[in-house]
Amino acid sequence: RKTQSAWRDFRFTAPFLVQSLLAVHTGRLRLKNPEHFWDGEDPADIRDSWKRTHKAFGDLVNFLTGTVRWPSSTLIPSFNALIPLVYIMASNGSLTAAERESARRWLLLASVHRYFSGSVQTQLDSILRRLGDRTSLKKLLGITKIAKRKLKAEDFDTSRISGPVMSLYLSFLREADARDWLHHDFRLDGTVAGNGSALQVHHFFPRALLRKRDDLRTSDINTFANYAIISAATNLDVLTEEPASYIERLKIPTSELKKQCIPLDKRLWRASRYGDFLRERRRLLAQEANTFLGF
Repeated sequence: RKTQSAWRDFRFTAPFLVQSLLAVHTGRLRLKNPEHFWDGEDPADIRDSWKRTHKAFGDLVNFLTGTVRWPSSTLIPSFNALIPLVYIMASNGSLTAAERESARRWLLLASVHRYFSGSVQTQLDSILRRLGDRTSLKKLLGITKIAKRKLKAEDFDTSRISGPVMSLYLSFLREADARDWLHHDFRLDGTVAGNGSALQVHHFFPRALLRKRDDLRTSDINTFANYAIISAATNLDVLTEEPASYIERLKIPTSELKKQCIPLDKRLWRASRYGDFLRERRRLLAQEANTFLGF
């Protein structure tokens, strides 16, 4: 319970914490008789394992906020992906600067590629067993191999507003020090508080504008390549106005459009070129994400 409330913006469930303790204590997640396992364990050994697990969670939160740049646990797409990292941190202590960069790439790619799906407990148990006593981040990267898989434009062909792709997007926006389009002193990193500071998803091409076209489905309109992040205080009030018009009218900085991977070719800011805009935006999103991940 103390660990659950140790970090204001990071809430971990009791079952998840016990699962993490089990991983640290045994190097396993699958047990023959889990309901009786703890009965035969030395309480002093359990307390020692919990001490290491608690410290590992402190290192984990530091890593998530400082390196991955997620200000709260609401952006964590896969809690299962955290267990190998907790296990490594509990065994080896804090990650080095170079390891933090590698761990960020691994965590984000594991989330976007949905590496932990299906029979998750069996998958995690296999990873923990292969990590063994002499565990390391390098060993985890070699076992899973997902840190070598570059992102492609089609990875951003999704309609979901929340989830792993948005979590990745917000991570590299914060790395780029992205600012609000109208209130330029507002950083889009979750650190600004007060009225109108909450982040919102904006449709770059307004939905009302695109609905005039008979050839577009709802999924074509509500797609990630048409999303941008702005503050709640920024009410663009664009209705059916094309981006080519409202960007000039509102004097939105080109530098901030570039940080959000908006194509700077103004010809693509017309509704008649919407399909071309989506293809180019997805390409730019993949390119920027791969640069951020160190490819």
